[in-house]
Amino acid sequence: MNEFDGLGNSDVDSLVAQLKSERLKLKEQEQQLHEQEEELSSQKEELTAAIEELMAKNTSLEDTLTQLRDRSFELDQILYRTSHDLRGPLSSIKGVLALLSLESQSDVIRNYGRHIESKAIQMENLLKSLASLSKSILEKPQLENVDLNKVIWQVIGEYRHLPGWNLMEVSVDLRERKLYTDPALVMIIFQSLLSNAFIFRDPLIKGQMIVQVREEAGNWIIDVIDDGEGIPLPVRPLIFDMFYRGSERSIGNGLGLYVARKAIDRLKGVISFHAEASATRFTIKLPVQADPDPA
Repeated sequence: MNEFDGLGNSDVDSLVAQLKSERLKLKEQEQQLHEQEEELSSQKEELTAAIEELMAKNTSLEDTLTQLRDRSFELDQILYRTSHDLRGPLSSIKGVLALLSLESQSDVIRNYGRHIESKAIQMENLLKSLASLSKSILEKPQLENVDLNKVIWQVIGEYRHLPGWNLMEVSVDLRERKLYTDPALVMIIFQSLLSNAFIFRDPLIKGQMIVQVREEAGNWIIDVIDDGEGIPLPVRPLIFDMFYRGSERSIGNGLGLYVARKAIDRLKGVISFHAEASATRFTIKLPVQADPDPA
């Protein structure tokens, strides 16, 4: 006796139909699994190809970054060598001009000498700016206690010989006199901002320059305010760009504010400005750094 004994014909037919249906479902599932396997295999091949492409691109990017680092290092060295090595020849030119001034000269030779001296001064100012830029970019800040009052008046002393300086009134208000920071970078910052305020003063009236320093919310706040010609609206987005000269009155090389911003960046600070018709305020915010040896 087998398992189908005792079943009627209708029961057997029903069972056979059910088995056929289940077999058909199994075949459909098997076909679906096969298609999924093929799809997964295709996706695996695509993913493998994508990974290989990414690895190739990553290798290419690493090579490009290495080349950029090499070029950056070379440019930094050129900047450093240029700003230092040209000082010797320039000093020789100025020395020869000084000796030449002791000799009897015709008016033509004297005018030539003045012209050469003027160009030598321009070159000297450019080299000073490049040296400041080199300091701002390449050298690690050396932090120490800095007497701001001394720094500011030392910078002012550098400009006292300039024509028209006697028409500039300088006011220094220091609620904080000593900062723990890099003295060379702070010197660069004040040289840029104070000379900028002097250059763009109104030459027909007595100008005013105000320097204020205070501590606020864990930052040193340095304000340099002048009542010069101001900054025209179209020029404002560009004033910190390298070699940008936004006025016909500019006698510099377009590096002053750019170098100042780089120096401030090295000190992890920010610089901003607020310009009105009657005054321009540059504000520097530097984080307060703790002196490890306050004594």
